Amino acid sequence: MAGSSEMSGLRARAGEYLAMRRALGFRLTTQGGHLMSFVGFCEERGAGHVTADLAVEWATSTTRGSGNEVYRDGRDVQARLPLLSTWLGHVDPKSTYWYLQAVPELLALAAGRLEAAGGQADE
Repeated sequence: MAGSSEMSGLRARAGEYLAMRRALGFRLTTQGGHLMSFVGFCEERGAGHVTADLAVEWATSTTRGSGNEVYRDGRDVQARLPLLSTWLGHVDPKSTYWYLQAVPELLALAAGRLEAAGGQADE
């Protein structure tokens, strides 16, 4: 199966990258775990290579409290936006708003919250 051998290559390269960075003195305990979680996410989808779409899907659907979980649970989205920005590698949360708009499920959840709060959502 071509997809799995390519992802095995991705896993190997990610491991090599982490080993190199750690040899330079970076602990990367949390970040290394996130990287390998993303690799596993790619493998589960049988992806042949990493794409921006995969990265956005991983960042917005993860169980770390990003994206749809924040909306679904009624949590403060603004307070969590810096975390999602970090996952996506953005310096400023303003750069992350586009990704929230790019996920239809998040838009529907946000519109539902707006309506429940007494606002109006455009159809």
